[in-house]
Amino acid sequence: MVGIVIESAKSSNSEKNYIKNFLKNWFDIDLDRVRFYQMSGKSELLKKTHPNYKIMAQEKLKKVLFILDADDDYEKTQKDIKNLIDNLDIDTKMNYFISCNPETKKGAIEDLLLSALESEKLKHCYEKFIFCIDNIEYNPKTLYKKMCDITKGSPIDFEHKNLQELKNKLKWLIGV
Repeated sequence: MVGIVIESAKSSNSEKNYIKNFLKNWFDIDLDRVRFYQMSGKSELLKKTHPNYKIMAQEKLKKVLFILDADDDYEKTQKDIKNLIDNLDIDTKMNYFISCNPETKKGAIEDLLLSALESEKLKHCYEKFIFCIDNIEYNPKTLYKKMCDITKGSPIDFEHKNLQELKNKLKWLIGV
């Protein structure tokens, strides 16, 4: 059994579903071997005292991968997750992946997904749209979901260079 720690609330499955989709597209893996720990936000994920970490320690996981968003400060997020990993009392191998647009080093998993669109035309269209609404509050999760609805499925190029680091971290996690 391996674990994936994500920011999302237990009531939200979008992030978990994105990662499951990656695992299914990249690897022949029984998803029952992967345990997800939804932490209810980045600040909760970064708390050494979060109750899920006690549960993880008892479950004797082979490996754990933390997946969290860069938001507006990639370097701070990286410093914070390294500090957490160094100070957790869990006897297992741990690694992390910070979700963001790889070019800007800002954003969330949806920004990573939008950066890996298979159609340059669609990518240009959405970048232009995002630029136009930059001064308006919008939800990238909703935008990505609507984009998938419009294109009748995932428009992601699963072999896109922007996804290689995530693919390598998931490969490390499941031991492929």
